Amino acid sequence: MHFGNLTKDGEKMDEKIFEFLNDYGFLAEELLAFNSINEKLFFASLKNITDNIAFLEAKGLSRKEIINIIRKNPFMLTVSTKKKELLDELYKGIFSDEEIKEIIVKYPDMYIVSLLELKDVIEYLERRNLNPREVIINNLNVLSFDLEDIKNEVTKIAYAEVLEILNYVDSSLVAKIPVGVLEYFEEASKKDISVNIDKEDIFNKNNISRDALALLAYIDMEYWANKEERREFKKTYMKNEWEEKGFRLVK
Repeated sequence: MHFGNLTKDGEKMDEKIFEFLNDYGFLAEELLAFNSINEKLFFASLKNITDNIAFLEAKGLSRKEIINIIRKNPFMLTVSTKKKELLDELYKGIFSDEEIKEIIVKYPDMYIVSLLELKDVIEYLERRNLNPREVIINNLNVLSFDLEDIKNEVTKIAYAEVLEILNYVDSSLVAKIPVGVLEYFEEASKKDISVNIDKEDIFNKNNISRDALALLAYIDMEYWANKEERREFKKTYMKNEWEEKGFRLVK
């Protein structure tokens, strides 16, 4: 059925684009709604639109899935080829093809996020000894996070890791930690995350994030160590702090 060009504020959507999308399965009314959300549709070329549809089809997505993805995120119709390629290259280094397919169905924004910010987020996770794949699978919103957002997320994950580790620590040691501290850890921790801790080697630095290790070091220093050990802890801590800033302590 032909509805004519869709217009908004005097602007017209290209008739060929309208007919292609209408034939693909979109209703005229929702195409008008897309215009209100994504004004780039007024200036898009048919090739850009068909390339983006073909990109989604190449992911193994059905027509119904593609329509639902675009209904949730009309910007997917006009994203540039270069941006898709660069993001796709990044994703393929983290996820399997099947995982990418599943993620885009659940999180259609994955190909319109900021490439630079996402790279910063992934690099930050790796520096904190966290697996980017696991963090993102646990919370797909991480794909849209900036550096400040991911720092908050990593802190929550660290609290969750520490709480999980304390499940495997002798109860007499856990009892030395003030209830208020444990309650704060519980309140500040990430709730909807599966923490994988090796029960046979719970304090292995390769097993948990750097932030969780720092929290455990704090617990050890404040509640488990004797006076002499505390002194050594503080000396080591100060040494590490100075060295991180580029200084060296003279013995």
